[in-house]
Amino acid sequence: MRTNPDGDVDLPGAPYTTFRYPACPSCLAHPPPRADAAGAAAAGAHVVEVDGDGAWKPGRSTAGILKPAVVMFGESIPAEVKAAAEAAVDGAGRLLVLGTSLATFSAW
Repeated sequence: MRTNPDGDVDLPGAPYTTFRYPACPSCLAHPPPRADAAGAAAAGAHVVEVDGDGAWKPGRSTAGILKPAVVMFGESIPAEVKAAAEAAVDGAGRLLVLGTSLATFSAW
């Protein structure tokens, strides 16, 4: 195994595409359309198929890939979220930070 500078570990034989995220019950009930699912959109229904572990199965799914509402490593923080966070910090009398390395420059 190799440890990256950010502390993440590369797992041989475990590509990022195999990572599994729990499906959101609300998203499963009202899934967002998949970009290439025009026929299903016309029918008015989208289908989300998941396997026993909760991973999205692309075969018959007409809905987009489901993802938790968090910023993943390597993604950028939306501008409005950044502005709101900076305003909250600027307006705070004190700030307690737990469970973080505070190394978010790449996303900021």
